[in-house]
Amino acid sequence: KKWENALYALDCIESDLIIKTKLICNAMNYAKWFDGCYILSQIARNNAFSKSKDLTNKCKSYVRKYFKYVFKTETSLKQKIKALMFYFTPIICSKIFYGR
Repeated sequence: KKWENALYALDCIESDLIIKTKLICNAMNYAKWFDGCYILSQIARNNAFSKSKDLTNKCKSYVRKYFKYVFKTETSLKQKIKALMFYFTPIICSKIFYGR
């Protein structure tokens, strides 16, 4: 449940922003991508894909929807390559990078 709250919190923070510059919006969307990847990695680490299908699907959609913001923020080449890999195969990448 707390992982769902993390994604919900980012949506709430974004909707409550008073100053919405392009830089801030890119950073918020990057945070959504990062949280989606992180939550998938935790699901992989605990081998809980079958137990949390809804959350897995939501995280996959976040990873695919917000991956382009990795390229709009100041991130390393390693992070950009990781974003492309997660875009095409989020489940496999979460198992490779973080699974047991």
